Amino acid sequence: QTDDELTLHLTKLKYGCEGITKWFNYNCSRFYADDAITICPTNELVKQHTEAYIKNNEQYEFEVYEAEYNGYLTDELPVEKTITLGYCRVLFMWNGELYKRGDFGEIIQKTANGFIVRLERTGEEILVQKVTWTLSNGTKYTQFPMCLACAITVNKAQGCTFEQINIDRGNGFWMPGQLYVALSRCKTREGIHILKPLKEKDVHVDVDALKMMQQDDSNDEQDDLWDIEF
Repeated sequence: QTDDELTLHLTKLKYGCEGITKWFNYNCSRFYADDAITICPTNELVKQHTEAYIKNNEQYEFEVYEAEYNGYLTDELPVEKTITLGYCRVLFMWNGELYKRGDFGEIIQKTANGFIVRLERTGEEILVQKVTWTLSNGTKYTQFPMCLACAITVNKAQGCTFEQINIDRGNGFWMPGQLYVALSRCKTREGIHILKPLKEKDVHVDVDALKMMQQDDSNDEQDDLWDIEF
């Protein structure tokens, strides 16, 4: 984070401080940002945003791409089984040699076995082909490592940092730490756009995780004692 006040209030959110959502509702934008990725609590809400984006942008010549796999699928996939891509902005969901997770790019050409994508971060034009992963159950899973730069779940956004985000709570955030993860994907409060007012019931604290963090902090302090020279 580059915004100290935002970092402070994210910490308060992590610990479930009463009334914390009021600060975000008051200090963050309430308008949809076209260039921002929309972060949602559920797959169904992501699907709604994606379908609306495709319907409103038919000029991008969208095509559907299905994953290939040789066994049973697990609950967590690196990229969705069915993705839609076209001549438009995309978001990388995996680290490769020429791109990293969270990078934005624009598909400028389709090839026989992939796409030419211009990376926003470097301006470089790269060939992007399908990637094969080995899932936790041993299944080989092959798909393009990117999706439309439209909407993603909080879970898929984890580990990414964005200049701008839209937050759509839909019917509410429901998992411990979910709202914290969503809001902390952005560097500054100016980059956060809250589409629906956040509610206190959106704040769910993972008490066990916080206890572990506090224990780790305590252990770090104890470890420091052993570094003191007498």
